[in-house]
Amino acid sequence: MPIHDWKKVEAGIYHSFHKQWTCRIAEMLNAMLPKQYYALVEQNARTMIGGRFSPDLLMLGSQRKSYLKDDRSGSALLTKPAKPGTQSGSRVQSDHRRKNIVCIRHVTEDAVVALIEIVSPGNKASQIEFDRFVDKFVTLLDLGIHGTFVDPFRSTSRDPQGVHAAIWEQLTGEKPDAHNKRKKPLAAVGYECQTSEDWTAYIEEFQFGDPIPDCPIFLDSERCVMIPLEETYRSAYATFPERWRTVLETEPDKTSA
Repeated sequence: MPIHDWKKVEAGIYHSFHKQWTCRIAEMLNAMLPKQYYALVEQNARTMIGGRFSPDLLMLGSQRKSYLKDDRSGSALLTKPAKPGTQSGSRVQSDHRRKNIVCIRHVTEDAVVALIEIVSPGNKASQIEFDRFVDKFVTLLDLGIHGTFVDPFRSTSRDPQGVHAAIWEQLTGEKPDAHNKRKKPLAAVGYECQTSEDWTAYIEEFQFGDPIPDCPIFLDSERCVMIPLEETYRSAYATFPERWRTVLETEPDKTSA
């Protein structure tokens, strides 16, 4: 099923679909993950206690052991994506609204190991909101938490080269390469934390009308599962109200591709 242009409907309509899609992703992952892991839909990646991250996030800075050594069962596990568009980099020394995210935890102390978030229009609605989204991802990656985001919206003046370019520049200090422009306007990007200051980004680009490519979510620096984005999108869309599917399925604006 080709992805739709959700700018055709109001943000509240997309929010309803966003929640359904996020839940489908969590459900599917729970059927794929090794038994030592589980996925939940949670409302905030940064539970704040006294202005700081909650202990379950903080402890990942010091606990970088491979949980997968305890259990490597599960046919869905991959060492690396089969055809990654990758970018590797290292550190160059130099009031959150509630969102629905998929949080992957390990049963040992229910530690957070990875987060998946689908971008909403509100993440790009203002410079403050966009900076918050970028800051959140950078901080999580700093803590050794793997992350994947899916951006089904075209770029704005705040992310002219895409959300990944903004995250990557803040994370590594590398400015976007003007000669390496995006080929398609939408993206899904999975980040592998190899060490506390070395990362690899697995980039999948797509456009309106394309099926959504699967994207990896890493459980440690060795293993990942591929998030079935197309399958979960299709499942969520099948139960979405026909009244809004009719709007979304009208002939797309030529400027949206």
